[in-house]
Amino acid sequence: MKIFLLIFFITFTNSAFAAKLTQRQCNEVASAINQSSPMHVDAITILKNASCPSQAHLRYNYSLDTDFSKSEFKDRIATLKNPAITAWCTTPELKDLLVLLDSVEFSYSKTNGEYLGAYGFNERSCRGYEN
Repeated sequence: MKIFLLIFFITFTNSAFAAKLTQRQCNEVASAINQSSPMHVDAITILKNASCPSQAHLRYNYSLDTDFSKSEFKDRIATLKNPAITAWCTTPELKDLLVLLDSVEFSYSKTNGEYLGAYGFNERSCRGYEN
């Protein structure tokens, strides 16, 4: 709930100017997400944290309890990315946030720290989802 209130506040204060989030505002969003992490998403996925490596680029860092190789994970990215885009483009709060971000990224590593891969998108990815 806190994240949606923060998103509403940031959206409301920026909507008149249609500006992207500042680094500080993006960090506030990441901090709100991090209050609920680590969080088990499903049987093998844990949301470790969120960060803003650049001004309005929000990154979700996940850990997977899996034996996938990098190439196997790469083959599965579409099965993760397409539903994520749909959710971000059709959920009003997420869509409002996406407009304020340069991009959102989902980064995955194994529980042992081995990097598997990442995918990302931005508000242009929502073309075709307009109401």
